[in-house]
Amino acid sequence: MVSQLTWSHNYQPGIPWAAIMVNGTLRESTDVNSLLKYGNGQCGAWRQLLESAWGINGISSQEATVSSPGKKFLVGNWSFGMPDYANDPPYVYLLQLNLCLFGTDTRPTTSLPCPGGNLTNSNGIQGQSSQTPAEKFFTWHFIQKYNGIYYDPSYGVTYTGPADFQAKAVAGFAVPGDLPDLFRVKLPSNTVEMEINP
Repeated sequence: MVSQLTWSHNYQPGIPWAAIMVNGTLRESTDVNSLLKYGNGQCGAWRQLLESAWGINGISSQEATVSSPGKKFLVGNWSFGMPDYANDPPYVYLLQLNLCLFGTDTRPTTSLPCPGGNLTNSNGIQGQSSQTPAEKFFTWHFIQKYNGIYYDPSYGVTYTGPADFQAKAVAGFAVPGDLPDLFRVKLPSNTVEMEINP
């Protein structure tokens, strides 16, 4: 029995960010079953848990996927230093994925703040039993829709749609840079670049 469920950012050394080590065996934490069994999960597992809890109470809801087509997105909080690409807008900042930002196996370290290029990964909103998740650089995020409102069980917040998600959560957008561990980042503008489906 799991006495406390935790977000996947409570890591053990050498374990990929979406997994937990149980009795010497690596266990993926990507769905509600593994979340309940091992007490650790990523956003898709928390979304499934919320959907299941509502479902057994007769509440119908829809899974929803948050993304920004063609780019990754950073969720708060980040500090932006002097841009490396100031003369080549709009992606003027350099984000370097390094061991400080992402630890081993593309898994972030839990020590913040942490610099990476022109950006510093800083404390932000609490995730499930994590003071502040260290990984805040995504291709997509999974949430649940009910009655026109988007519920984010990973962080305990709600959104009215893509513009609200972008205004409340997004610190920047990233595209690949010149090398595999480098990304170019721009700040969000008034143009909504997030999508939530459905």
